[in-house]
Amino acid sequence: SNYSRHDIRRIIVADDGNGSSVDIPSILVSREDGAPLIDAARETPAGKGQVIVELAWDVPTDHVVMVDMWMSSGAQGSLMFLREWAPMRRALNDALKFKPHYYVFGMQESSEFAHLCSDRSAKFCTEDPDGPGPITGAMVLEEDVRQLCIHEHYKVARSDSTLVGMSAGAVEWAQQYWDYVEALLDTCPLDGQDPARRFGRECSEGLMRQKGIDVAWVQECVRTTADAKLTNERENTAWSPRALRINGWRYSGQLDAETVTRAICAGFIHQPKACEKLTEPVMPVLQNIVQPAGGVGLGSFVMSLLVVACFALAALMFYKRSLTRHIHSALREEVMLEVQQQMDSYKMLS
Repeated sequence: SNYSRHDIRRIIVADDGNGSSVDIPSILVSREDGAPLIDAARETPAGKGQVIVELAWDVPTDHVVMVDMWMSSGAQGSLMFLREWAPMRRALNDALKFKPHYYVFGMQESSEFAHLCSDRSAKFCTEDPDGPGPITGAMVLEEDVRQLCIHEHYKVARSDSTLVGMSAGAVEWAQQYWDYVEALLDTCPLDGQDPARRFGRECSEGLMRQKGIDVAWVQECVRTTADAKLTNERENTAWSPRALRINGWRYSGQLDAETVTRAICAGFIHQPKACEKLTEPVMPVLQNIVQPAGGVGLGSFVMSLLVVACFALAALMFYKRSLTRHIHSALREEVMLEVQQQMDSYKMLS
């Protein structure tokens, strides 16, 4: 490719419809990196050697970590992840740049799948999260655009960050966006019964007012830029409708807030102090123990377990000794009985 190494890190190699004809592992490299490989292959005599290329899948590091996330504003899993990850994102707002992407696809004009698309042209479509329910693909697309507008309007470059000028990516933070998406699932659930409290424009605008977001500006942004934003999302797809990219590296782990945060912290050349706390080892079993008010502390609980274990061990040893004595006694009685029988038989023969 004529792209540079830096540019290629931002490109996702996706299937354009011709992927079925490719049956070997494929990667995209710059011309600068590929030229030595081509020269080595040409200089190696056929059948007398081979060129070995090692691929390392470590997270690329930088002073500022760039996170791209592909999702759907109407997907329960995406909304749950954003809600759980929002506090960790805030903790890293001095060293992280986040860019949201939304899953949009197009189809041939059809009325059969109208519930998935913004209109009958089927130019912009997405998943319908509740099937025959009241939420449609058009409502999800509208929410996608609202979130893009909120993020675009409120993201601020962190000029006070100590990392400014040290990385190609600027540190950005959109507080209102994260306040909004963190509360969206609980405030406007997909299965809400009241339209004013269910996923959709009415509930969304109510939540925006609660979070101090300029509703009129967002409405105007949606009206004037929806087609351009949806076109951009449709043409910049990832390898999956739910995808995460860290410093241009494809994240393939579980979409869990803690696991993702650990991967992000691995992408820093020098980890910020927040990573020390966010990635410290935890014991899930102990972490989930809830101590009732005025109840027994963890130390007392462990000590009680040790005391019970000691009593159980002592009882087991006592039972073992008692069983041993019983067996010895039973064996003696059987031996004596056998001897007595043999003596009686001997007397009868005499």
